Amino acid sequence: MEMQTVQRKKLRQDVVKKNVFVWSILFYPMLCFAVFYVYVNINSFIMAFQKTDIYGNSVWFGFGNFKTFIKMIVEDGGILRISFKNSIVYYLFNLCLEIPLGLIFSYLLYKKLPGSSVIRGIAMLPQVISALVVTLLFKNFMDNAIPAVMEQIFHKDNFPSLLSNPKYSFGTIIFYSIWTGFSSSLIVYSNAMNGVDPDVMHSAHIDGVDSMWQELFYIILPLIFGTIQTYLLTGFTSILMNAGPLAAFFEAYAPEETYMVGYYYLSRILRGNEHEYNMLAAGGLLMTLVAAPCTWGLKKLLDKFVPEV
Repeated sequence: MEMQTVQRKKLRQDVVKKNVFVWSILFYPMLCFAVFYVYVNINSFIMAFQKTDIYGNSVWFGFGNFKTFIKMIVEDGGILRISFKNSIVYYLFNLCLEIPLGLIFSYLLYKKLPGSSVIRGIAMLPQVISALVVTLLFKNFMDNAIPAVMEQIFHKDNFPSLLSNPKYSFGTIIFYSIWTGFSSSLIVYSNAMNGVDPDVMHSAHIDGVDSMWQELFYIILPLIFGTIQTYLLTGFTSILMNAGPLAAFFEAYAPEETYMVGYYYLSRILRGNEHEYNMLAAGGLLMTLVAAPCTWGLKKLLDKFVPEV
């Protein structure tokens, strides 16, 4: 009897120690989630319906912040309107260039064609080298090296900086984003292709698939459609959140011609414009109400095109 009591006591102690260990591990991430997600989002929801008076107090403002945000979008030449336009253009370039190029080059790597190792090495450089180093090198190359080369070799005096000049900066930002994002696409797509069962490929060749393009479009792409679908959905959801590499290049003072919605929010926060926080909170809530059903609709639409395996 005494032995059983000792065993039960030891078992309870072990359970207590296990629970203490588990909760000590979970406490910090749960605290971060509660503070930086739950509290922040609840506070942002409340701020959307408030404004700050001349005494610094938060007072009820109804839908005034929403009206201000919509007015800034509609305003011709306004920075927020430019941000929305650039965000859509940025997404379309990534959709029409990065994804197709990523799929094609990933397939070339999958087939192990001559030169594929060179392509892999060049494409992986942005992932291997520190992002800060890549950003600094690219910025110096665009602002200093190219103008110097154009002046010394091609005798083009006063050749503009492709990054700092507002006329060319947004196009340069798009090029940089596609280049740096290309390496991650290669990793994801090529790994998905390598996961295709070789027996499926042998069967396809027996059934009449006799070219690389037929193999790519009729076999590979349908089998990795889930990965492509994920990229399409995550890219769509980031339209109104993407800031690109603007903060890395310009901190909070990028040319207005390059602004995107995500960077618009980031720049306002970095500059500490607290009087705009209520309007920004209203804008975030409004964009969520628009983006959430659109994303759900895109998911349902893509589900209808899932190939039957």
